[in-house]
Order: sequence, then C-alpha cells, then structure tokens
Amino acid sequence: MSLVLIVDDDNGARKAMQDILTEEGYHVMVAEDGQQALARIDDEPPALLVTDLELPEINGERLVGRVRERFPAMPILVITSRLVLDAEREAERLGVAGFLNKPIDLDVLLERVRTALSEG
Repeated sequence: MSLVLIVDDDNGARKAMQDILTEEGYHVMVAEDGQQALARIDDEPPALLVTDLELPEINGERLVGRVRERFPAMPILVITSRLVLDAEREAERLGVAGFLNKPIDLDVLLERVRTALSEG
C-alpha cells in the first residue's frame, strides 16, 4: 500500500494518525518538524504528505512550497487549527489537495487520504 508521511509536532496527534493509517494498511513515516520531513522525503519520497501548518523550524507553508518545487504532483493534505473561511481558495493558493481541521477527526482523515491518493 502507499507510503504516507505525517508531519506534526504534537506527538499525540502524530501517533493517532500513524496508528489509524497503519491499521488501514498504509505504510507510514513520521516527522515532528519540517526539517525532519525534508530529510525523510530525501530518503524515500512518499505517495502523500500530511502536514500541520504550525511547525517549528520550517513551517508547514514553507514545507509545502519546498515539496512542490521538487515533487509537483505529490498530493498534500494540510492540518490546521486556523479558521479557514474559504478552504478551496486556500488549498488552491497552497497547491494542496485539502485541509483537515484540528482536532483531527480520524474518520475524515482516512476519507481524505483515500481521496488524495486515488486522485494523485
């Protein structure tokens, strides 16, 4: 099954997402910040990136930009605790497949991951 990279500095959220995706048969890598994520991507590019926007070192927007430069077709899902009034417009601006709001609904995560990988 597909390799998914989860990037979140919240250990509990990262572990919960990793557990549910692993249970569903996905191969999962994790990173706690943008710098770690870029190193993981260099080692083995994932089929999908799921990243928080609020990260130490390299924030989520910068991470998305760097990934887009190197892997323009890689689907990306963004996690945010910000209020996104126009999620479609913001997703288009960032070049991502969609948003997940915190606290993360794991059923919604699974649905978005399936959709992003089937469209990617």
